[in-house]
Amino acid sequence: AAVLMDEGIVPTIADAADRAEISRATAYRYFSSPEHLQNEAALDAIAKRIDALPLEALEDASVEDAVASLIGRVHQMSLDHEVAFRTMLRLSLDPAGGSRGGRRMGWIGALLDRAGVPEDIKMRAVPALSLLCGIEAHIVLSDVCGLKPDAARNTLDWAARVLTRAAIAEKPDRFG
Repeated sequence: AAVLMDEGIVPTIADAADRAEISRATAYRYFSSPEHLQNEAALDAIAKRIDALPLEALEDASVEDAVASLIGRVHQMSLDHEVAFRTMLRLSLDPAGGSRGGRRMGWIGALLDRAGVPEDIKMRAVPALSLLCGIEAHIVLSDVCGLKPDAARNTLDWAARVLTRAAIAEKPDRFG
């Protein structure tokens, strides 16, 4: 679908299946509508921009700075492509719409691994930090809280740093 879109074609599910050389039934199993397919392809292309910046590029930064930077980049990506992300969120709320990717969890988990955060703490910290990534955080901060973009970005940066510091400082649960 992304290749077709790059060629200026608005793909149907059948078009994308044919181009990918997979069965149409398989494609329809993953995408409930052409809109869902198109939005997922667009979001995937956008997310690859973050994937293209390897986490090693943040190697010289502290883990706290690296997590805050990652969350800031994801937030900016949400702002830059707000309509696509809001559409994807709306589609994901429909039970037939499929699930949303969990890329943010992998990115955050890799950064916490670098700090040696124990697995039991990471199991809480990754989902907590994931709350700060993506269109959901943008909607809460802008629509619900009424924050302007700079204030939202500052709030996310602060929260990312506080949660990361807490995760790094927390001792493993000896009784759990």
